[in-house]
Amino acid sequence: MTATSSIHSNALSFMSYLQNGVDPRTGQYTVSINLPELKANDLQGPALKLALAYSPLNTQDSGFGLGWNLQLSQYTPHNQVLSLSTGESFKVTGSRVTERGTELLMKEKKLDSFHFYRLDDNEGPGSRFRVVHRTGQVEILQVMGASDNRVALPVQVFGATGHSLSLSYLPFDNRFNRLASISDDSGELLSIERDDSMVKIHCNPGQAEDGGALARFDMLLEGTERRVARINLPTLDEASWRFMYRRVLDHDCLEQVQTPTGAREHLYYNDDGHALPGVRDRKLPRVTQHVTYPGHGQPSIDVRYSYDANNFLGNNLDIPWDDDGLDNLYKYLGEYRYGSVESLWVSDAADGGSATAKIVRSTERTFNQFHLLTEEKVTQGNSVQTVTNEYNLTPYLAFEQQVNYCQLPAKVITRWSLLDDASQTRVETTSSSYDTHGNLLTHTLANGVLETSTWYPAGGADGCPANPEGFVCHLKDKTTTPAASQAGPAPVQRQRYRYVGLPALTQSGLAAWHAMESETYLEVLSARQAVQAQLTPLLGPHLAGLLMPFVPPFANGTVATTEQELQRTTFDYTNAPGDAFAHGRLSQSCITLNGQKTTTDFTYAHQAQGTHAQQPVLWTEEYVTGHTGTFKTFSQEQSLLTGLRLWDRDENGVETTSVHDALRRVVRETVAPGTEHEASRQYAYTPTRPARPS
Repeated sequence: MTATSSIHSNALSFMSYLQNGVDPRTGQYTVSINLPELKANDLQGPALKLALAYSPLNTQDSGFGLGWNLQLSQYTPHNQVLSLSTGESFKVTGSRVTERGTELLMKEKKLDSFHFYRLDDNEGPGSRFRVVHRTGQVEILQVMGASDNRVALPVQVFGATGHSLSLSYLPFDNRFNRLASISDDSGELLSIERDDSMVKIHCNPGQAEDGGALARFDMLLEGTERRVARINLPTLDEASWRFMYRRVLDHDCLEQVQTPTGAREHLYYNDDGHALPGVRDRKLPRVTQHVTYPGHGQPSIDVRYSYDANNFLGNNLDIPWDDDGLDNLYKYLGEYRYGSVESLWVSDAADGGSATAKIVRSTERTFNQFHLLTEEKVTQGNSVQTVTNEYNLTPYLAFEQQVNYCQLPAKVITRWSLLDDASQTRVETTSSSYDTHGNLLTHTLANGVLETSTWYPAGGADGCPANPEGFVCHLKDKTTTPAASQAGPAPVQRQRYRYVGLPALTQSGLAAWHAMESETYLEVLSARQAVQAQLTPLLGPHLAGLLMPFVPPFANGTVATTEQELQRTTFDYTNAPGDAFAHGRLSQSCITLNGQKTTTDFTYAHQAQGTHAQQPVLWTEEYVTGHTGTFKTFSQEQSLLTGLRLWDRDENGVETTSVHDALRRVVRETVAPGTEHEASRQYAYTPTRPARPS
């Protein structure tokens, strides 16, 4: 299940490329179909979101059909490229020895969002690597595969608490290793089968009432190329995705897509494609027209694309093209712009004929040599909206020498104007500043409101233990300062956070993790406001206000401030690193408001069957005690297979149950089940027919 690409560019790491649809940056049409999220270790995690992804630039069938792959992290030693499950790709360009091991470095990675370590002295079969994410998640990758196609794939994924998933693989096509199963401490969560005509993905195998999988997705393969022609969803109406392909410039591109809701998409590639700098006989296909037929009597949506001669590959530059895993445009020192125009066409004819179609909206986008969106101009009728993004970039400076936060927008200017009257213009500006780790420090909104954030240092401070990986990722406080107003200053609000360190599960071998200890809402008062706040309870607001002009000058300072607590919430957790079920769960929360406390105690239990469901559940009880000593009890059951709520009892003792289908859609809700007051609501999802082009 190796993810390969016929070309490397960091333009392929943006969300516009990774999600469904046409990417205006590259002109590629890609597909991403989310699978149900795996719920592991009694809902303790780690979370693992899986998606079936198609890219026309993926030229191999590594287990899921030509061009398709399951988005998991991987490292390919032969070209030293690390591809993360997030879609980002980086080439290893160096290393350093740290107290945590040999860290592999990437000069194109600006933000300190993860660390990558080599755990063995070599990169041969069986050698391991560790990816430590800023979130605390840890992935262990192991090298496997044939000698000419070795790749390190994740064999274990840890959450910050130490709970883990295990991934196993099977050889495929004598060259690759494809994912075979994912398991947690209780058993198998996902299994995958593959033959010449089908890929079967079983979610929660053996957990359905009939002994089968809770949900099954089938990928039907056709032709000698083993292209994915259809993906069947686990529904009674046999809903499916359907795909047709066309060979364009030596790439398999999607020509037609039918969605489970009945819509049909047609894609056209009617130009010469993207040219590569210095390469005459190699071009990449790009979408020139994308027509969607939604069905249900709705008109078609005709979107057409045109592109600059400059492109994300660096065309028209006098640079050599090199497939070395680094972005060729990043190597260029100088100004470079490329872009595309996306136009929405609408036909006046009743039959939707293209001969009478005209442009009703156009979107012109411009990108710089680092693939950052610098301007987006939308024109519709007489109205124009232009959004300009400014970045902390130094001209003619190499990318690796730019500041770490150079890819984050420093200023966003939004301008509305009229084509026939240049005097009618409105402009709004937002600005942001960052620390060297990419954390937001200040953000000024268009209305003048200022948000200021401070972060705990990596080495720790009062309120936050040291981060074992050296990440600066824990917010200390956030202050919101209102804009100036003729009605007088509005209160300055502040949120402050404190964290506690808890050990990871004993058997995990991971370092301690951070849990939030308290969250406090404060009002920040100037010296004058503080005096008035003290006088108001004694004299009343009217008389206290009358006395304020007589407050001595020393109390009217503009620098000195004090904080008045509005609300504080504290959290306690179960600290039992030897107990995988209980460790790290919230045991108590306490809200203090106006000096009065409301405490909630949490109790958890693993039950083999729910009250009204034939599946294992997590039973949770919340015991709420008010400041007067009165109490209320809330209970609920969540499926350990899906995480969905199956049953709950509110503070009045009223019970509610929910039933879901294989796609986790609610199909029935029942109030007061089993009583004379029982009432149910049922949901039906109507199958749709494919839309036909008009």
